[in-house]
Amino acid sequence: MSGFRSPPVISGGTIRPARIVKLSTAADNTVLEAAAATTLVYGVAQEGTQDAPTDGASVNAAEAGDQVEIHTMGESCLVEAGATFTAGVQLMSDSSGRAITATAGNYVAGVSLKAGAVGELVLIQVTPGFLET
Repeated sequence: MSGFRSPPVISGGTIRPARIVKLSTAADNTVLEAAAATTLVYGVAQEGTQDAPTDGASVNAAEAGDQVEIHTMGESCLVEAGATFTAGVQLMSDSSGRAITATAGNYVAGVSLKAGAVGELVLIQVTPGFLET
C-alpha cells in the first residue's frame, strides 16, 4: 500500500482492527477510535490484531498504551463497514469507528474503492477532510 507513513503512535484506549481513528487531545502522538463523524479523522487502524490468533489472544489492534499502525493520507487500506455503501463514495465514521456514507457537515475518512456492507472489510483510499454542505 502506498502513501505517507504515519509516525509511531500510541493507542489511548481499545482500538479494533480496521477502524477509523482520530488524534487524542489528552496526550501527544496518541490515537483513539473515532466515535462520531464530527471529529477530525487521522486515519485507519491496522487490519490485524495485536496478538497471534490463539485461544485467549486479544482480538483488538491495540489496547491503551500499545503502539498501533495507522494508515494515513493517500494510503489504500481495509476498513470495516458500518452500513451498506457503493464504490466511489466518501466515507465517515459511525459511533464505533466503522465506515458509513459521508453526509454534509461531517469529517471524511476516505473514498470507497469497492462497495461494502455491514461488517465487511472494504478497500478505501484514505483522504481525511471535511464534507461541506
